[in-house]
Amino acid sequence: MSIAEMKVGLAENPLGLDTSIPRFGWQLVSNPHERGIYQTAYQLEVKDEAGKVIWNSGKVTTDVSQHVTYQGEALKPATRYIWKVKIWNNKGEIAEKDAWFETSLMTSDDKEGWNGARWIGGSDEDMVLYSHYLPVFRLDCSFQMKKQATSRKISFVYGANDERLMNANKNIYHIASGKDESYIKVEFDLSLLKDGRNAWIHIYRAGYQPDDKPSVPLKSFMLPVDVLNAKNQYQLHTFSLYSNLGFTTLKKGEVQIGEVNLNPIRFVRLVCMLPLVVFMKCISTDSA
Repeated sequence: MSIAEMKVGLAENPLGLDTSIPRFGWQLVSNPHERGIYQTAYQLEVKDEAGKVIWNSGKVTTDVSQHVTYQGEALKPATRYIWKVKIWNNKGEIAEKDAWFETSLMTSDDKEGWNGARWIGGSDEDMVLYSHYLPVFRLDCSFQMKKQATSRKISFVYGANDERLMNANKNIYHIASGKDESYIKVEFDLSLLKDGRNAWIHIYRAGYQPDDKPSVPLKSFMLPVDVLNAKNQYQLHTFSLYSNLGFTTLKKGEVQIGEVNLNPIRFVRLVCMLPLVVFMKCISTDSA
């Protein structure tokens, strides 16, 4: 008879065990030619790095060999412990074996256990958009129309000149867009306000798939009059664009304007995911 699969917290010889009350488990291995062999008792012993016994369960009469809860002295952080299990079977045979585990810093905050150490790096506000790593993002588009503006349209462009759309071997449509031929454009059209009608948002997509037409909107949304109207058209307006793997939602404050899937190949493979912001600029003729 022997002992195998000695585990603490379901792992063999775990490093960085982050619990003050670990659970132990093991497995009895008997002669494959024998039948009906089972454990009748166990004894667990845990020692610290100095060899001091911090828990001895004594002989416990049971066939339980999994999820045995530690009941000894409080464990210290960043410490290696040796534990030994001794078992008896129904034939009176005895086997024993030892293993080890190490505790983590065992801290639940940013101070205790870390000696005042802090993470090095920027906060969430300092994170930059990078198309290969951040497929989830938000853009705030702000503009203010001038009364003397000739054009009544304002556009924001993003997702342009992504290398995966400029190389036919890096996308499943084998598109090789030239410079400035692949982009997403969000256009705010205020020209109809002078006739007492609603303003519109037009979404254009170019160079993402063969059917894209730069001059034809992929999707259009009519703006509610309480969001943008003839009276407030010259005020500062901010719209938010939320994109999650290409599913894009437009909002003004808490008011949702509409949503559209701008990633035509999101379901094929990750490498073809909607490119995010490579650059962003405002296009307008004497309007902002």
